[in-house]
Amino acid sequence: SSKKTTIHEFDPCIYPRLLWVVKGGTLEGIKDVFEVECDADDIGGAVTLPARRKEDNRLGYCVWFPKSGDIRRGDWIAHESSHVAICIFNDIGGNITYEDQEPFAYLVGWAFKCMEEVRKYKEVKHGSESECCNKEDL
Repeated sequence: SSKKTTIHEFDPCIYPRLLWVVKGGTLEGIKDVFEVECDADDIGGAVTLPARRKEDNRLGYCVWFPKSGDIRRGDWIAHESSHVAICIFNDIGGNITYEDQEPFAYLVGWAFKCMEEVRKYKEVKHGSESECCNKEDL
């Protein structure tokens, strides 16, 4: 398996953070592109990292599946999707309450769909820049 770090970028459009999904690759490859706080010891099967892209200082979250096959686990995609949504809501001062669940639930679904797109990426063979920006989904 290749250790090349391919980064898929997604923009939720209505929230001021990007989502980057990495299947395989290395922590060094991620740190070449992003400022992240992460030690190799911190990584289990998958991890959601607050990240700042070095070239333009854009903020977002990098979800990394170190073993590329682990992205096939739907439970892990769901788990990391909830981290992404909670982190973005925290950044915007959003609250997740029983009475107002929908914005959060849509954001979890959006993050899940983006990770699913990366999971299917090899099969689909489209360009390396993924969009997954559909305002109707949020």
